[in-house]
Amino acid sequence: MGNTQTLGKWNASFSWLRSLGCIAIIVLHTTSYSLVAAGAQGYEVTSSQRIGVLLAQYSCMWAVPVFVMVTGALLLDPARQLTWEHLRKRYIGRIGKVILVFGLIFIAFDLAMNGIAETANNSPLFAAHPISMDSPTFTTWLYVVLCSVGDLLTGHSWPHMWYLYMLLGLYLLMPFFRKIVANSNEKELRYLVCLLIVFISLLPLLGLANVSTDYRFSVATVYPLYLLLGYAVQNRVIRVPRWAAWTSLVLSTVGIWLAVWFLHEDSATLSIFTSYNSILVALQSTSIFTLFTQQNRKREDLPKPLKQFDKCTFGIYLIHFVFVKLLLRYAHWNPFADVWLFLVIVLVIIAASFALTLGYYKLMIVCGRS
Repeated sequence: MGNTQTLGKWNASFSWLRSLGCIAIIVLHTTSYSLVAAGAQGYEVTSSQRIGVLLAQYSCMWAVPVFVMVTGALLLDPARQLTWEHLRKRYIGRIGKVILVFGLIFIAFDLAMNGIAETANNSPLFAAHPISMDSPTFTTWLYVVLCSVGDLLTGHSWPHMWYLYMLLGLYLLMPFFRKIVANSNEKELRYLVCLLIVFISLLPLLGLANVSTDYRFSVATVYPLYLLLGYAVQNRVIRVPRWAAWTSLVLSTVGIWLAVWFLHEDSATLSIFTSYNSILVALQSTSIFTLFTQQNRKREDLPKPLKQFDKCTFGIYLIHFVFVKLLLRYAHWNPFADVWLFLVIVLVIIAASFALTLGYYKLMIVCGRS
């Protein structure tokens, strides 16, 4: 998801990565929300079903890191002319508008589907400053809406929207990341990537042995690491042989599966191995990115359906959670009733999200706005 152009270095593998990553995100959100919906609606979920859902969910954690790596490969390239004005209008401004517009759409959706009481109960801002909900008046409705807008502006929109807030932060810092890349040699970049891996992904493993450490590293999240990794791998600053990438992919994926199998009842410990900070997820993501970008596919080699799907990935990401909620919560589709129903639900969500996004783009073309 994101910009698909770069000066003379177009790699159609990015289209494959974005498209497959978009599908993986839908699988991840469908499986994770299915457990939430099952708990809310009282569906029976066996231990083996829960493990199966978690295996599918955490096998797809590579998608977001790969999205960020594609962004790094494209936007950190020193040869790419990226002025502050272009960054502000094309990237920062666009994401800001998307957060606001879709955040308001999701607020309206919640009010229409859930009513004022449940919408208020799900609002962190309302919970911090509650008012009486007995016989709601226009003032009550207005207060709940304002609280929901306040949640939106403070980063508490729908679960999948966190990615946009994170991406906005990366865009705001992009001029400084570009300066680091432009003014560092390959050895310095490798050193920085190694530091980030050690402090963000490896040191937390000491917690498994109840060993605490007071080391600090002045990077708030793991996402700058993925941004730099995308550039470093794409430009061969970090060279990963194909056999090593395959080996890393298999071992990291098996490691995630084993963690789920043995730790599915201990979510705190499981998160050490399955969060975006996890060394296993970092290895899995880097391996997938490496295997795809080692092949210099040309734009004309892409099938037309893939080109269209790639163009729609950002829109699909934005709206797919509407269909996740509609099917699993409001239509009461119970994927635990039949294992094949999970596949059907995922396919329906992909098809509906793609059709709606593609229809929007075609309408914009007809209206002369694209």
